[in-house]
Amino acid sequence: MIGNKIKKIRKFRGYTQRELGLLCGYKINSADVMIAKYETGDRIPSRKTIEKLAFVLNVPVSIFDCNIRENIGVSELGDLLLWLNEFGSNIDFLFQNDRISIIVDDPKFNEYLRMWHKKTQDYKDGKLSLYEYSSWKYTIMPLILNGGQEEETT
Repeated sequence: MIGNKIKKIRKFRGYTQRELGLLCGYKINSADVMIAKYETGDRIPSRKTIEKLAFVLNVPVSIFDCNIRENIGVSELGDLLLWLNEFGSNIDFLFQNDRISIIVDDPKFNEYLRMWHKKTQDYKDGKLSLYEYSSWKYTIMPLILNGGQEEETT
């Protein structure tokens, strides 16, 4: 849900709802109310508002485009694997007792997983602060997934 992403990134950047609303151009008496409505899902921001939020929060617009729930379900993961396979990635499975390993033969996907694993491990090992790790997840990784193209925001 887009509201959860707005809230998580807003908190990461250290803004209150009012501060974010004011930076997005809302009037002082409605700034926090508008952001609260976006975060709870009571209102869905327009594309123009999403672009403004992305600009203010210093993240690519694409971070708000993905609608995968916070707790991804089995069916969503299955859909991802089916589509990867449909578009040419070789998917294989390794069965070991009650565990299944998924093997994906797709260089871009595998590089993404390698980077993610490395950054996660660096964070767990204390080589990255929570701020550095979160910054990578919210700012750098979406750019990598977008082919390295920074999106224009207005």
